[in-house]
Amino acid sequence: MTEKEDPLRFRFGAGDISGAGEAVDSLKQALTLCGIGKETVRRVCVCAYEALVNAAIYAGGGSLVAEAGTELIRLSVSDNGPGIKDIANAFIPGRSTASPEALAQGFGGGSGLRNMKRSSDEMYVKTEPGGGTEITMLFKL
Repeated sequence: MTEKEDPLRFRFGAGDISGAGEAVDSLKQALTLCGIGKETVRRVCVCAYEALVNAAIYAGGGSLVAEAGTELIRLSVSDNGPGIKDIANAFIPGRSTASPEALAQGFGGGSGLRNMKRSSDEMYVKTEPGGGTEITMLFKL
């Protein structure tokens, strides 16, 4: 289950897909209370959900932190999973290394990273095989 540290910080475990939805709902509420516009909140929440589900499916969980400032929102997701072996391949539509269980639940279709890149204003991926992955996305206000 997702551990809620505060409305903008979450820890989550392996396979915790339902917790990803709960985390995104809390994040949406917090950003709305901060006065962030609906379209920006939608884009941030799309990216948060994609990132949380990816980390839950592929990396055994991790953490998500959202920071809202006056000019931008920074969304950071990190995990201690196996890392992404071929980052270019991970952006190709339909390419997936998801488990049969994740695929049976309708996840792992190979569009998560592309959706995050498309929905954010800037996206940075830091990964090492065997060393985990850190994704940072920026949303201009």
